[in-house]
Amino acid sequence: MKEGFTSKEVDVSAQTVWSSSECEDIHAQAGLLDKWNQSYSQLSSGAFRGGVSMLGLPGMHLFVEKMNQSVYQSGQIAGMRLGFGIAARASGNCSMCGERAQASDLIVFSGAGGFEFISPRDFIFLGVELDVAELTSDAVELAQALESRLHARRKVIRLDPCQADGLARLFRSMFQSGGPGGGSMPSQNHLKAMQRQFLGSVIDDIDTTSARDPRGQPGGSHWAIISQIRESVIDNPDCPLTVAELTLQLNLSRRTIQNAVANTLDMSPLTFLRALRLSEVRREIATAASVTETATRWGFWHFGYFARDYRAMFGELPSETLTRARGAARQRNGRTAPGAAARPR
Repeated sequence: MKEGFTSKEVDVSAQTVWSSSECEDIHAQAGLLDKWNQSYSQLSSGAFRGGVSMLGLPGMHLFVEKMNQSVYQSGQIAGMRLGFGIAARASGNCSMCGERAQASDLIVFSGAGGFEFISPRDFIFLGVELDVAELTSDAVELAQALESRLHARRKVIRLDPCQADGLARLFRSMFQSGGPGGGSMPSQNHLKAMQRQFLGSVIDDIDTTSARDPRGQPGGSHWAIISQIRESVIDNPDCPLTVAELTLQLNLSRRTIQNAVANTLDMSPLTFLRALRLSEVRREIATAASVTETATRWGFWHFGYFARDYRAMFGELPSETLTRARGAARQRNGRTAPGAAARPR
């Protein structure tokens, strides 16, 4: 078991596998969709609570992802897979590569260039991952037709609320009938029919929807600035620590950076920088020799202020994160060496 989440997996039939994981660590949750190559950064303050439930069908995975905090998600779906879905619940608008999205929109994660997605607090996402090479033969043609439509359009496809509700109901019907507690297990022919119906319904909705209305989405230049700021921080302890450094590194004025961050994320540039750096500290603490070493690497010199900011962001002190990570590591080591004597503390 990885540190930060609990998981269970059930082979509910020869055709379906259902799994469910609950997470208290945002970086553990990012790895649950293992083909999405994701990196998560927490943007809002508070203890993280999340989870992913997944139903695996031949060539298709349906999943429900839940997160209580606002999260910046970046990734690239591997291979020729398709990834898309609908927000079932959100406390505010989402943003995919700078395009605003709301609950009735179809959001596309696959395609060239990967994705950068900002989800709001109290977020539930109904997601679909398709591996065309693994689909049953009668669903392949539909999947190929869907791929041509998803990747020929923008990453946010506007659906009317009735279309979105219909897709969500069909998703839940498949999810519930294929998972544990769904009653008698569907036959192989039933599973194939459900896949065809779902894929065909998504195609029908895309073909009948009107042209995407930008609805006041942030300008492309604003999103490019947000992406550049994040790239300057992730995996880079020598990242900018102040807005003044950002202006020099990006060759942009302070006002331009402030407007981009405020209009896109509704926060100040300094708050955004601190959230990204704190998230990187949390990612590294699990394998760090000490909290002090990790905090210093990411430019937090005053440990009293650092501990205060860390607890405000994640709902616990950094020492508590480290203690839990070391406890999980001892459990893993104990399982791999069952006869080993416990080390004295």
